[in-house]
Amino acid sequence: MRSITSARLTVQYYVMQAMVITVEDMLIAAAKKVGITRIPFFVSYAWVIWWMAWSGPMWIDTVIRAEFSRSLPSISYFQRLLNLLASAA
Repeated sequence: MRSITSARLTVQYYVMQAMVITVEDMLIAAAKKVGITRIPFFVSYAWVIWWMAWSGPMWIDTVIRAEFSRSLPSISYFQRLLNLLASAA
């Protein structure tokens, strides 16, 4: 059963995602106004890695608190599939 804390953290996480996307779009628009037409790809990758490293633990915490791990298939199903694929190859 999900707790109020878990629900609050879930809402907080997704609101933060929307806010960061909005800020990112604003920064891109401001850069275009200044004359920067293309941002190097490594800046984009660094931004995404940083954001996921910072916000990921909050999401993982909500998953753990909501006890979703009980409803996920056990690893044995995946292991059986991998064994089946390995034997077919």
